[in-house]
Amino acid sequence: MAGIIFAYGDDEFLVDLRAGELASGARRGGSNFPVEVLDGRPGTVESFAAFLKNLTESLEVLPLFSREKVLWIRSVDFLGELATWESGEILEKILAQLARAGGLGVTVVLSACPVDRRLKTFKRLLKISDAQEVHGRGIDAVAIVFEETLKRKKIVFSEDARRHFFAKVGTDARFAAEELEKLDIFLGSRRSVQWEDVAEVICDGGTDDFFEPVEAFYRRNGKAYTVALEKFFANRGEPRALLAAIQSRNRLLIQMKTLERIGLWKVDGRGMPSQMTLKRAAERRRVAVICGKEKDPCDIFSQNSWYLGRLSDCLDRFTLGEFVHVQRSLLRLFEDLIRNWQEVSFGWLVEQFSLLL
Repeated sequence: MAGIIFAYGDDEFLVDLRAGELASGARRGGSNFPVEVLDGRPGTVESFAAFLKNLTESLEVLPLFSREKVLWIRSVDFLGELATWESGEILEKILAQLARAGGLGVTVVLSACPVDRRLKTFKRLLKISDAQEVHGRGIDAVAIVFEETLKRKKIVFSEDARRHFFAKVGTDARFAAEELEKLDIFLGSRRSVQWEDVAEVICDGGTDDFFEPVEAFYRRNGKAYTVALEKFFANRGEPRALLAAIQSRNRLLIQMKTLERIGLWKVDGRGMPSQMTLKRAAERRRVAVICGKEKDPCDIFSQNSWYLGRLSDCLDRFTLGEFVHVQRSLLRLFEDLIRNWQEVSFGWLVEQFSLLL
């Protein structure tokens, strides 16, 4: 059926998986013609113009021996931040082109993650498409991948093996799927999995999963932060990676807090800094805001507006002086790590990182 199929959700891997299934299933009568894939991440206003051109061509050029076509626009990213950019006219043209798909005999599959359900663009797509929400994120997404893979491959895990698998792969559904494929090859004709199999074959996916302790830190939840630290280091997490993650976020928060103090940092109703807010702040700093310029981890003006809005939630929990104190403490901790690297222990790491909060 020609037209638009829209797959969206909170886990990129699950959304990609479902969109791929929808695209393959949209080929009539088991057609062997490949699905054409178009990258849906233009990134900049200038790239949007090129994306529109490629979209128009893909819709109008049909296969030589067929009057039907399936086009998968993968990883669409203009459902989050675009409303803060000066590209509304381009977006209207994109939606107009998509609306032509049915009349041209083209089935368009769009996949997007994450999406801002408050955007007019998102609501319009729901109206003009066969929209399918893909449920599941984090550990729930891993559980979905786990159960579907076991059912498809007829693999049976012992209870100990199941618990050990989930402890090792963490919350990354894509990583879990890759590890299950590897395990399937390892098993050969055998279909039962024991604890020893998981211990031997499955890699530790949580070693660099520093998001949990970082989030707990900036929520100022001391208990959750300590528990997350213990989990992170128990999985042999890299302390310098965690330190760098906190330090990188803290740099941005220092800039945002400074702008807030002088009345130049505000977020709109969607919890995002408006384009006007960024422009005024940039003028005060005498720098240019360039949409889509290469990201600089030290510069808020090169960051995604949605991401900045998400970070700004913690501004009320810390003073500017506390942010600066954290940054200095991180520097001292880094120096201690380098100086005492051979003697670093689990207990020492948990204690020293706990002192940051």
